[in-house]
Amino acid sequence: MTRMHNEQNVTVTVNVSPAATVVAGPPMKKAGVGVLLAIFLGGFGAHRFYLNRPLAPVMFGVGLVGALTFPVTQVPLQLVTVIWGFIDVVSISEWVREANAKALAGEPVETPMTLSDGLEIRLLRAAEARGGKITVTQGVMDTSASFDDVHECLNGMVEEGYADVGNAPDSGVVVYTFGEL
Repeated sequence: MTRMHNEQNVTVTVNVSPAATVVAGPPMKKAGVGVLLAIFLGGFGAHRFYLNRPLAPVMFGVGLVGALTFPVTQVPLQLVTVIWGFIDVVSISEWVREANAKALAGEPVETPMTLSDGLEIRLLRAAEARGGKITVTQGVMDTSASFDDVHECLNGMVEEGYADVGNAPDSGVVVYTFGEL
């Protein structure tokens, strides 16, 4: 196993066999995406969800509802929301650095997405590199996920009909086969 580190990104390359190399790294946030979300969906706080700051969108929602519901408070709430929006746009680059630093450090990140979505893709790529077959141990090595998480994810794909499960004839090891790969 080879681990390469630098200050900008972490790449882990796992060589399981000469034919199979899997490269994985943490998903990185992009400032441009955050700014676009702030401009087009800022009133709903979409940029804050994207940058792992899920509490503040509730405040945006309260301000938006208040501005639309009570005419007396409409102008002050709109003014506060606009000022808050400008501050957010200026802060996005720092938030991106923080979110990426947490991802690189392996810290848990609050996100509305489920972790199994990313694990499924990583397991499928690892199986593809092995001709459409993978074991739980290979999945753990390729994804750095726990045995329980890999086992649960692979069994979930079997239950959904995406994979078949069987045993290797020579060793009896449980092998998951993806016919479409």
